[in-house]
Amino acid sequence: MIEFMSSKDYYQFDPENERIYRNNVLLPSFEVEPVYLGDGEFAGIHFKGSSNIITRTGKMITLTSEAEIG
Repeated sequence: MIEFMSSKDYYQFDPENERIYRNNVLLPSFEVEPVYLGDGEFAGIHFKGSSNIITRTGKMITLTSEAEIG
């Protein structure tokens, strides 16, 4: 389990089944998805519909275009 904090929330990511938890509550896959670096390492969580990504360091990044998500 990979765990990290943002300024107000506690996140967990289970790499075996790609489940994402916020404050110990499972988030539905239609709301969030994991983000990986080019080498396959987990980098953060993408919040679908808002174009926001929270990184493993807890930093919130807002993407400016759909091309940046892919």
